[in-house]
Amino acid sequence: RVSAYLCTYFFTAGDYDQAIASGEHALAITTALGDFPLHVEMNFRLGQVYHAIGAYHCAMAYLGRNVESLTGELLYARYRFFAAGFAFHESSTETPIRSVRAPPGSAIVRV
Repeated sequence: RVSAYLCTYFFTAGDYDQAIASGEHALAITTALGDFPLHVEMNFRLGQVYHAIGAYHCAMAYLGRNVESLTGELLYARYRFFAAGFAFHESSTETPIRSVRAPPGSAIVRV
C-alpha cells in the first residue's frame, strides 16, 4: 500500500517519473501477492499518470487491463480507492454503475 500511496502523492505533486516508478513497484507487488483489488487500483493510477503526461497509448493499456479483467462476478464486486481527492468504487447493483464520490460538500459525478 505504501507504494500505491506514493504513486498518488507523486502524481498529485507533478513528479510523474516517481509516480510511475512507485506505481510499477506497487503493481509488481500486487501481482506477486495476488491482491486483485489493489491490482485494479494500480492499473487505474498508472493509467491516470500516463494520461496526464500525454502517453495515451500507455494509459489505454493500463486502463484496458481493468476493462478486460473486470468480468462476470468481478464486475459487481466493490473496489474502493482514493485518487486525486475522489473515492472511486463500483456498486454492487444488478447493473454495473461506475461512480465517483467527491468529499462532503462537493458534487457527485456518475460516469
